[in-house]
Amino acid sequence: MSKLVLIPLFDGIQSLDVTGPLEVFTGAARYAGRNTYEVITASVGGGVIRSSSGLRITPDIDLYEAPEPHTLLVPGGYGTLDGQPELVDWFREHAMKAERVVSVCSGVFLLAQAGLLSGRRVTTHWWRWSKKT
Repeated sequence: MSKLVLIPLFDGIQSLDVTGPLEVFTGAARYAGRNTYEVITASVGGGVIRSSSGLRITPDIDLYEAPEPHTLLVPGGYGTLDGQPELVDWFREHAMKAERVVSVCSGVFLLAQAGLLSGRRVTTHWWRWSKKT
């Protein structure tokens, strides 16, 4: 049985923060010789999002209809500076149901806004931190 990896999408996302991990998880399944991971993307409302470079990405599903994931993978990007309140609310309600919650770079700020990092050590690129404070 495969493990579901859910990647939430939002406007201003860094496309590499989506495609890099997506390639890693699908590659792991391919090299394992079995369907180890299933990766889906989702956005609030299921609509197309625009990355920080202007790339349009169509999600697989509406975030509110997504099944509970084994792994919640939160990408970063300039869009994290906008707060993403609906996404942060969704994280508050659903993230702790996942077996594993991870972020890429500034995606950590969305998890922090959701109150999910208390007592945990995290890191991101120093430039991102300087832009948040």
